[in-house]
Amino acid sequence: MVQIYLILMFITIFLYNYQVFPLDRTYGVTSLDLVTLLFYLYFIKRIIWNGDKLTIGWHKAIYFFIGLFIAVLLSGLTPLLGGSSPNLFQFLKTSIHIIFLGFFVFIAVSYPIKTETWTNVIKMWLILSIIINIFGIYQIPARAFDLPFAWLDFTNISMGIRGSIDIEEIKQLSLHWGNFYRATSIFPEPSALASFNVVIFTFLLVPYIQKTKAFFKSRIVNVILFITTLAGLFLTFSMTAFAGVFLVITGIFLLESFKRLIPLIVILISSVLIIFLTDSLVKSFAGVSVAELFQNRIEGIWHYGSVNKEGMEGESIYGRMNTAKRSLNIWKKHPINGCGIGLTAYDKEEDIYFSDFSSLTALAETGLVGFISLTGMFIALIIISGKYITNKKLFSDLTMEHKRLLGILFYLMLHQVLINFITGNNLVKDSLWVPLGMIFSIINVTIIKQGGKVFTISLMKAPLKQTFLNALNKSVISEEKKPYKKPLQ
Repeated sequence: MVQIYLILMFITIFLYNYQVFPLDRTYGVTSLDLVTLLFYLYFIKRIIWNGDKLTIGWHKAIYFFIGLFIAVLLSGLTPLLGGSSPNLFQFLKTSIHIIFLGFFVFIAVSYPIKTETWTNVIKMWLILSIIINIFGIYQIPARAFDLPFAWLDFTNISMGIRGSIDIEEIKQLSLHWGNFYRATSIFPEPSALASFNVVIFTFLLVPYIQKTKAFFKSRIVNVILFITTLAGLFLTFSMTAFAGVFLVITGIFLLESFKRLIPLIVILISSVLIIFLTDSLVKSFAGVSVAELFQNRIEGIWHYGSVNKEGMEGESIYGRMNTAKRSLNIWKKHPINGCGIGLTAYDKEEDIYFSDFSSLTALAETGLVGFISLTGMFIALIIISGKYITNKKLFSDLTMEHKRLLGILFYLMLHQVLINFITGNNLVKDSLWVPLGMIFSIINVTIIKQGGKVFTISLMKAPLKQTFLNALNKSVISEEKKPYKKPLQ
C-alpha cells in the first residue's frame, strides 16, 4: 500500500499546475495535496490502529531538520508581537503548509520504506520522462508552426502570486529566438523541465559509472531514455540544465575511482554527438543554433556587471540578484528569528513577493536559526551520502539494488543544493520536500540495516485494533453469560 501511495505522489507532483479546488482564493488544492493527505492518514492509521512502531535511524541531518521547523515556529513571534492581523494570518497559513510538507520527511525518517519501493518509484519516473521529453521536443516545431498543444493552459490559482495575477494571464514561459522556443513540456517554465531532466540524467548516468546495473535491463529502453533526456535538457536552453549536469560530472571526478572515469568519457562523447544532431535539426527549421545561444548566455553571465558586454535579453540572473539584495535587507530587520515564514511580501519597503532562493527565504523569514538549520541539513546530507560512495566496502553486505540507491544520493543532493541555493526557491514547495523524503528514507533504512544508532518508539501500548477487538469479545462473552429469561406468555 505504501508503494501505491508513493507512486501516486511522484506522478501527481507533475500536476501541480492544475488545481482540484481553490482554498482561500489564493491556494489551489492539487491532486498531490490530496494523495499526500491520504498517505498521511494511512500512516497514522498504521501507527495507531495497527500499532506499528516508529523506527528512526539517527543521524546529524535530523537535528537540523528539527531545528528548521522550530525556527519556523519561532518566526511567528515577529507577526505576533507586531500585532498585525493580516501578517499573523499569513504566517499561520504558510507555517501550516510547510509543516504539512515536512511531515513527509518525518514519515521518511521514522517509518522504514523498502528499497524496492523506491526503485519502482524511480522506474516510473524514468518511463514518464520519455513521454514528457518527447512532448517537450514536439513543442519546439509546434510553437513555430502553431500546431495543437503548443502551449498549455493552467488552472492552479497558487501560480497567481497570492492573487496579484489572474490565473488566465499565466501562460507557459518560453522566450524565443527566431522560430526556436525553449522547451517546457508540461512544466510552466524551461528551468523546471531542466531540473527534472537533471534528476533523470543522474538516474541514468550514475549506476552506469558505478557499475551497479541500470534500472532497466533493456538496452533499447536505456538508449531511448538517454537520447530523450539529453535532447530535453539541451532544448530547455536553461542554465539549470548546464549547471546541474556540470555538478554531476564534477562530483563523479571528485568521488569516483579513476577506473570509473573511462565509462564517463564514453558517455560524454555520446552526449556531444546527440547534442550536435539535436542542434542541427533545430537549426535546419528554426534558423537558430541553440549551442551558440548557450555560448552567448554563459558569456553574458560571466561578464555580469561589465559595462563592455550586455547580458542576453530575458536573462533571469539580474532579477534574482535584485530579490537577493532585498531579502538580505528584510533579514537585517529581524536577524535572529526572521520576519515570519511566508511574510516576505508583507515588507512594503522592499516590495517583493518572494525571494528567488530557498536559502535566502529561510534567512529573511526564519532568521539565522532557520538559515543555519537549512544549510546544516543540506551539508549533513551531502557528507552522509558522500561517504556512501567513498566507503563502499562498509556496505558490501547490502543488495545491489540498495547500493544503487545509495550511489545516487550524493548527486541528488548536489542538485538540491543547486536549485535551493543558486537557482530557485522551493522552501515551501513539494519539489523540495518530496525528493528529500526519498533521500532521508533511503538513509534511514541503511542505518537500520547496518546496525547504526536506532530508536524504536511505540506510540500505543497496544494497537487500537486489538483494544477494540478485546472490548468487543468481552462484550460478547458477557452477553453469553447472562441468565436466560423465559419470555412471558
